[in-house]
Amino acid sequence: MAYEPGSGYADPRRSTYAYVRRFLDLGGELKELTEVKNLLTDGQHITGIETDGETISCEVVVNVAGPWAARIAATAGVDVPIQVTREEEIICETSDVGGPPKLCFSDMAKAIYYRPEGTTRTLIGRGFPKDYQYVEPDGYNQEVDAPFIDEITQRFRARWPSFTSALFINSYTGLYDVTPDWHPILGRVDNMSGLYLCAGFSGHGFKIAPSIGELMTEEIVDGAAHSIDISRFNLRRFEQGALFTAAYGANRA
Repeated sequence: MAYEPGSGYADPRRSTYAYVRRFLDLGGELKELTEVKNLLTDGQHITGIETDGETISCEVVVNVAGPWAARIAATAGVDVPIQVTREEEIICETSDVGGPPKLCFSDMAKAIYYRPEGTTRTLIGRGFPKDYQYVEPDGYNQEVDAPFIDEITQRFRARWPSFTSALFINSYTGLYDVTPDWHPILGRVDNMSGLYLCAGFSGHGFKIAPSIGELMTEEIVDGAAHSIDISRFNLRRFEQGALFTAAYGANRA
């Protein structure tokens, strides 16, 4: 058992909006509902991007497209080993049934994780080990499967027997962008000047996004990240056979 008294969680939607507002305050330009169709190159250097509405000339592109990162990189002839998995979660009303304390749990014995969702509800998901469903990022099934709900509630009830009277409220599906070693790909791309990768976080990206943003800024502006050495996270590790190994389990950082 490991206890992290300083850990917590943040609302992903509100956090994203906060970052966007700050980005705009600093003079950034946001193009919403705009699809990047192609990366433009002269064979060795990035020259711009083609969207579904215009062509933009530039010398630097940071590919942070998550589940779509491999597809976009391929338009510049860059092979990125990212697969996309479909993930499911449920939300239950647990305020009056003796549910878990208001903490974030990773229950490796029952292979589930759960945390508070507001003040009266609990978000529950399936942890490792499990079978992964590989999908295409466009057009995947966004409805949570009924067998998943049954399995998750059984596992959670085994940990918290009073959960039998909890009320199922809502459910979500989402996508992971997964690399072969479940670690992200960071930094410049060899043989394609101006192209940087920041993808493949395998479900861990949101919580480390602030520090990753600082490191990528150093990588681009200063020529190399210096707060932390991120060279081991480069795309080339897959060609070199220098993959990371898990600290515990079999697929987690």
